[in-house]
Amino acid sequence: MNATQTPGRLEFAVDLRAEHAGYGHFLGILESERDCLLKGDAEALLAVSRAKSDKVLDLVRLGESRTAFLRRNKCSADRSGMNAYFKIDPGADRDDLVNLWNELTVLADRARDLNESNGALITTRLAHNQKALDVLSGMLSQNRTYGPDGHTESTSLGSHLGTA
Repeated sequence: MNATQTPGRLEFAVDLRAEHAGYGHFLGILESERDCLLKGDAEALLAVSRAKSDKVLDLVRLGESRTAFLRRNKCSADRSGMNAYFKIDPGADRDDLVNLWNELTVLADRARDLNESNGALITTRLAHNQKALDVLSGMLSQNRTYGPDGHTESTSLGSHLGTA
């Protein structure tokens, strides 16, 4: 079978190139996310999170397109399926696509690792914030006095609603 005549092969090659470029861009977004997390820049992090979500949607769409193409060509929708596809239907640009695919898998692995690292930073920040809240809550609960009836009363560090 001539790969250039495989239905959808041209779109497959275009999408694979777009997916490769998309992962390169996604890595840049993840690096920006890491920088925002390290600096504690919540405003910039919000903008980066939006860009990250948009890019993830693009990459999911491209991955689904690749999966559908592989299945139409009786290949599994994973890395081994891609390698199997290149063996049965190599096409004139086979070497370029194989190299592109190999680079894409490296980019995807790096993106996964960086995303996991960013998730660990977020978890650490959340734990730190929770500890700070726990300390503040503990301070509030320690500000208790005894009322005229002998029961403990909590003294508030803030104002009561309804009082001026």
